[in-house]
Amino acid sequence: MKKSFLAIIGSALLFAACINDEESLQNIRDRDITSIEQYMQETPIAGVKTEKDGGTGIVMIWHNEVENGRSPQQGDSVYVNYTGRFLDGRVFDTSVDSVAQEHGITRQAPFVPWGYVFGFGQVIEGFDFAVFNMKVGETVTTLIPSIYAYGAGGSRDGSIQPHTPLRFDIELVSIPDAPEEEI
Repeated sequence: MKKSFLAIIGSALLFAACINDEESLQNIRDRDITSIEQYMQETPIAGVKTEKDGGTGIVMIWHNEVENGRSPQQGDSVYVNYTGRFLDGRVFDTSVDSVAQEHGITRQAPFVPWGYVFGFGQVIEGFDFAVFNMKVGETVTTLIPSIYAYGAGGSRDGSIQPHTPLRFDIELVSIPDAPEEEI
């Protein structure tokens, strides 16, 4: 009887802990969305189209639209120019040489369009989400809640703290292995 009672109490505590984790994730998401909305009010970003994904809270602002461009599919190699910023404006990463020089960013690799295999978890979810919704030649600014960025762990190198919403300016430069589209 004591063992059953302890098992029930233990299960109840475990269940309660899961509910608290879910509640805290919801609270973090809500806080991030509030931060993003405040950022957009304080830092207006001009664009030709703005969309907010209600499920994720990710905001995308297109600076140009391409009618007949190709969007990436899982497994495509994509090349992007990007600049990652905190919502306070500090740049933490870029593939653009002039931005790197302006913000004192150095690294071994050259500052050129950066390539990765789309849809295989090589980048944060929010970045892939933005690229998925783009066509070659488009440039967007995307605002990403922390759960679709580096989440509760932050970046491996510690440069991005846990629960930090981010801004990325992304240009989808090319999808070189894409088949030619028929006209």
